[in-house]
Amino acid sequence: MKRAGPHRAPASGVAAFLLAVGAGFLHLCPAPLSAQSVASGYGFGAPLEALGSRALALGGIGMGLTGTELNPQDPAAAADVVLPAIFVTSQTSWADVTEAGQASDFTTTRFPSLGLIYPFAGVGTFMLSFTGVLDQTWRTSEERLLTLEGSGTQARVTDFFQSEGGVSALQVGYARRISPRLAVGVTAGSYIGTLTRTFRRSFDSLEVETDVPDFVVGGTWNYEGFFGTVGATWEVSDIARLSGSFSLGGELEGDPTESTDGARLLVQMPNEYRVGGTVLLAEGLNLSAGVLYADWADAGGDVPGVEGTTVLKLGGGVEFTGARILGKGAALRFGYRNGDLPFRRAGDPEVSESAFTGGLGLNLLEGQDVLLARSDFTLERGSRDAGVFEEDFWRLSVTIRVSGF
Repeated sequence: MKRAGPHRAPASGVAAFLLAVGAGFLHLCPAPLSAQSVASGYGFGAPLEALGSRALALGGIGMGLTGTELNPQDPAAAADVVLPAIFVTSQTSWADVTEAGQASDFTTTRFPSLGLIYPFAGVGTFMLSFTGVLDQTWRTSEERLLTLEGSGTQARVTDFFQSEGGVSALQVGYARRISPRLAVGVTAGSYIGTLTRTFRRSFDSLEVETDVPDFVVGGTWNYEGFFGTVGATWEVSDIARLSGSFSLGGELEGDPTESTDGARLLVQMPNEYRVGGTVLLAEGLNLSAGVLYADWADAGGDVPGVEGTTVLKLGGGVEFTGARILGKGAALRFGYRNGDLPFRRAGDPEVSESAFTGGLGLNLLEGQDVLLARSDFTLERGSRDAGVFEEDFWRLSVTIRVSGF
């Protein structure tokens, strides 16, 4: 994190205080946190993948999948859409955390992506999406003894730190097939969102023998910034598809509200490179795999006690599309992914994440060989490990696609 301008410098005022206190809590306090993950409190948060349930079931990279999808990281995937469609994804996570010998658990629900694709014959497909980027919501508290200045006596205090909000993205895009084997796509978007951080210290009035008002400090920042993605899909043969994309991260700006006595935040978001593909193994049986690379080193900035890292994520899975359930066409999916999260505590190991996935796709409504409604379900069983904590989680993702409206 740094001030806006050409020189790197620590944020000042309440911004530096809140970041320092937050980093100290995460480094010293073993109390439970409430968030999508403990890693949501590291640096600028934990990444939120703008992927549907099908892509999550097949390794979490989402590149080069068969059929047509709305995927801002693979914009060319929408080139062959024939009917307008709406996509809505919801996720519920259950996590168990062990940190400094203490155990805690939490549950969260969110909507990581909403989107619309609209094709025009002879022109191409237009896309609109609203997706999550970084989760920064978490809270923690600690009770401890504090020596009162001037008296030498000790009083019990409760320190509470809360961070609410995160970074989202609003994107528009366009995709078009330019030859029987080549399709291209592009998206452009704006970062949006709000972050509010609050530190509160409460004194035990019985021990200090008087009513001491809570000490409270906090601030709110509104996010903005621009970014874009270009991608292409190549039908290598009748049984193989290959896709690649490049995302220009741009700068994420956090402007303090009028009531916040803090510096403007400026974060250099990383460029991302994604490559993936699918091979037909047998009739109705596909193998997909992909890789993601992004360097978050500059995004770490001057956040006290936090370092940005290089993220390399690998994922893949198999999909069988010949199943039928209750007379409806269905797909069965199994996958695995492994990679690192973008931030870590200075001097600690990188936060690694891995997960096994299983998914089910069900065609709810079809007409004249055209898919009109589909639901996709994915259940992930994964873990995150940073050396200082271990986090095991279950995550259920549900995507509903409705076409032809």
